[in-house]
Amino acid sequence: MSNLPSLAQILKCMPQKLEQRMLPALPYIPTLLPQDVVLPVKYPKRNIEMMGPERIHNQLIYRQYGIIALGGGALKGEHFDIIRNRINKYTDFERFFAVWRLDPPWKPKSKRSLNKKLGAGKAKVHHYETPVRAGRIMVEMGGIGEFSEIVALFDTICKKMPIYCRPITQQMMDELKEEKLKIDAMNYNPFNFRELVRLDFSNSRHRLTAHDMYYGGGPYYTGESK
Repeated sequence: MSNLPSLAQILKCMPQKLEQRMLPALPYIPTLLPQDVVLPVKYPKRNIEMMGPERIHNQLIYRQYGIIALGGGALKGEHFDIIRNRINKYTDFERFFAVWRLDPPWKPKSKRSLNKKLGAGKAKVHHYETPVRAGRIMVEMGGIGEFSEIVALFDTICKKMPIYCRPITQQMMDELKEEKLKIDAMNYNPFNFRELVRLDFSNSRHRLTAHDMYYGGGPYYTGESK
């Protein structure tokens, strides 16, 4: 059974107004804040927010086209503008529509001035960014058109991003999932990564971190929760 949407489903999801089909501008500074919170609020590094596979936003909602992150990293406000300007300028919105799948920049990033002495506490907040994990759908497009019409646009955007990413379709994601299921079915090896770590084969726990044991070395693109 194909996961591709029908024409009726595409027309039902497509906004009526032309302006609503475009990507809106996202603020560089968070605007929705809890009560009694005043900006700028300092925040720890927490690189764990960019590590491991994405377990929630790793599937295409409209089951058509999108850009998927292949590695972890962080996007600033300028990168959101690059994506928005490219898509809004070179897309035929009579037939296509685009949706953000990323949150606006929310994570405060501190930075010291040039030639400034170290010490005196944590530096001031310099900018805000959005952490991205591998397998996260960054932006999604749908409509009445072929993937070949927008793949060049997606390739240009991916080259300008600070993280590894690539264009993807629902058909590609289905093929990757089928390939993994086929490999698992043909695998005669009775052990898997988690079993080897649990039994501590060849002193494997000595070489692994808690992060490796938590994620289990599984692929990010299948959407499986281990």
